[in-house]
Amino acid sequence: MSDSKIAHRKHFRSRYGLLKVSFICLLSLQFLSARAQDKYWYFISEGISKTESQKILESLQLEPVTWSKWFHAWSAHGSLDNEIDGVDSCRKVTPLKLQRTLFEEPTLGFALEQMDAKILTNEGLTGKGVKIGIIDGGFLGAEQTASLAPIIADGRLVAFRNFLQPSDTDPFGGFRSLDDQHGTEVWELTGGYNAQKRIQFGLATGADYYLARTDHGAREQRQEEDFLIAALEWMDSLEVKLVNISLGYNTDYDNPAENYTPAMMDGKTALASLACQRATEEKGMLIVVAAGNDGDNSWKVIDVPADAPGVLTVGSTDLKFWRKMPFSSTGTDFAPFLKPDISCFASSGTSFSAPVITGLAACLWEKSPALSNTDLKALILQSGHLAGAPNNYMGHGVPSAKWLLSRITQDLVEIPEPAAIAPQSANKKKSITLEGEGKKNVVLFHKKDRFSVIKQEFFSTETNSLQVKQLENAKFTTVIVDHELVMEVEWE
Repeated sequence: MSDSKIAHRKHFRSRYGLLKVSFICLLSLQFLSARAQDKYWYFISEGISKTESQKILESLQLEPVTWSKWFHAWSAHGSLDNEIDGVDSCRKVTPLKLQRTLFEEPTLGFALEQMDAKILTNEGLTGKGVKIGIIDGGFLGAEQTASLAPIIADGRLVAFRNFLQPSDTDPFGGFRSLDDQHGTEVWELTGGYNAQKRIQFGLATGADYYLARTDHGAREQRQEEDFLIAALEWMDSLEVKLVNISLGYNTDYDNPAENYTPAMMDGKTALASLACQRATEEKGMLIVVAAGNDGDNSWKVIDVPADAPGVLTVGSTDLKFWRKMPFSSTGTDFAPFLKPDISCFASSGTSFSAPVITGLAACLWEKSPALSNTDLKALILQSGHLAGAPNNYMGHGVPSAKWLLSRITQDLVEIPEPAAIAPQSANKKKSITLEGEGKKNVVLFHKKDRFSVIKQEFFSTETNSLQVKQLENAKFTTVIVDHELVMEVEWE
């Protein structure tokens, strides 16, 4: 793992701390809502004073809250099973239904909200019956992580293997200084659910898990790629069909002679990439891989094994515009296939985008287990908001759970590849009329060909007229407004 990856993980933990503060506030509101579920209006009989009625309610173990002079009534916590002298029980008022259900549904993580994943949770999809493999660093402290406790308690951590130290059978050991909790964070974003706080981080809360440790936080050796291959083969022997790999390899090896070059990210140089490709082609496995976190440094492009053409490579977006995050690695401009394949929100590393998509895939496979790995991948790509104009910054964009669920419930005979939209010709500039009122978020991808981005622009506007200008050396520009693909412009 490069230093940049470790830095991004530190950022994730900072953000996670902020999230905890936000969710504590939500939890406080949840407590108040729970109290409201037991609060009623008690209408007091004529002739009984406020003070007398308060004593009556308190004698019945009720907790008066507010006296209404207009209605001659008390609001109070607690309920009565029988009629009581002095209380007109026939006019008892219970809280609104909205108050009762305000916090019954879990709060979804930001990436799940971005994909409109509530439609999957409302459907009751949890990835039940799906075997998920996670190949990563350590899973330190996972047994003490509230969102993973139900999985462990239910015995759905089926198997663990430490390929660094085969004699080590403890899944939860390691050292925080070596970033050995990275796998724990990935697992949480695959299927974590904190029942006490009603926070859902990942979608695959009902799946079975197979964990493999192949990566050492303090070393960088090609041997770790050998372990990754061995872990894939081990998982295949256990009939695991869905695997998350939030690891990437390029440079910074302890032995510089082992370093890769960007030109080697072709899907056929690194043996780990070839192994992932074989897993998809011959073993029917869907391998979900983080694109890498080198978009804002000299390396720029995806890592090993994200360059395997058959894997589902995942990049990162922001939450407001859905533009590529600066750190998210781009696809190369020389390979005959597009990478990344799909993208979703993560503020601090593609390591934390990939498991969100893994959880999504698990729910879809639960819904339609007859789907092949290639068909499932093709469906996810088609659901992306950039499916009509994909690029090497974000692939096919952010997937739509609503689209996927509606499509997957139909009789699927053949899954075609996503169809590109027809570009509209323009010379130097293109005027576009926008619909709707209020502020609109715009993203422009200026490209030297249909897939290779030169520059992305993003801004907000309150006007209904947008003028797109040709960027130097750009042959195409993709126009996105409020997360909708509006147009593909071809410059004459």
